Amino acid sequence: MERLKKDRKIKILSILASLVLWSYVMANTSPNIKKSFRDIELVVTNTDKLSDRGYTISKSDLENLSIDIEVEGERKLVNSLNSGDFNANVEFKDIREGTVSLPVYIDTPIGIFVTKKNPDKVNVKLEKIINIEKPVELNITQELDKNTILENTTASPNKILISGARSAVERVDKLICNIDDVSLLSSGTTTLSVVPVDSKGIKVSGVSLSQNFVNFQATVTTKKEVKVKLKKIGMINSLYKITKETVVPDKVVIKGSKKALEKINEVETEDVDIENITKNTTDTIGLKLPDNVVLDNTDGTVTYSIEVEKTQNTQGAMD
Repeated sequence: MERLKKDRKIKILSILASLVLWSYVMANTSPNIKKSFRDIELVVTNTDKLSDRGYTISKSDLENLSIDIEVEGERKLVNSLNSGDFNANVEFKDIREGTVSLPVYIDTPIGIFVTKKNPDKVNVKLEKIINIEKPVELNITQELDKNTILENTTASPNKILISGARSAVERVDKLICNIDDVSLLSSGTTTLSVVPVDSKGIKVSGVSLSQNFVNFQATVTTKKEVKVKLKKIGMINSLYKITKETVVPDKVVIKGSKKALEKINEVETEDVDIENITKNTTDTIGLKLPDNVVLDNTDGTVTYSIEVEKTQNTQGAMD
């Protein structure tokens, strides 16, 4: 029995001695181990060479670039490392337009070796930088009242240079300046921001403009349909009377400021002297317009007709 107890003690002591010896060996000999590191930032270098030669790289290709690696080295050294101890980069050497496959390089601490890397290459798209000049357009975001007219619109400058990657610049259909309240244009110069948009009106990103703001001026007028009144002067011969008078057109559209048109419901013709009219008369005549009011889409004249007949008293006397 005592012998069994002795043997058990010896076994326990042997195990403890082995553990101590193993710990010593592991601590002092430090054999090589492998370890993985994830999401190491991948940096693109030599991008200055691209712009010098008139090329650019798609921003989407540069976003969230990272790499996973596996390294090997002494246990103690490997266990002391973190992802920030590694530098991963790609370098442009063969510069040409199109998709380029670039090898990934990893800088590691001394004594550490890369055994795996994923990805080992990165595909990026190189594009030529181009410039296109386009005119600036005013874009009214709210529907104009049917009686509101926007005229004599001018922009300064009226053209702007667009620069950027070929694909982005060629997507730009036009340059617009948005405005919802057109009355702002009539109060003087209005400064509006310039937006590059595609054929569907969607803003195009990734391009730069030679100027981001434009000064706009315009004339904002109101139009109104009013009656035409024949302006007669003098007294018709007592032997005759007017049986009918017409004006064609009997209505015209006038333009002016909203305030100028508020109280105008009709416009008069130039004076028509009826004193010597003894027969049916047709003629053209101009219109008299108030100050700061003009006609819309007419030559400024109307045609009037006056029909007359002898009075009954005259006819009785003749009988």
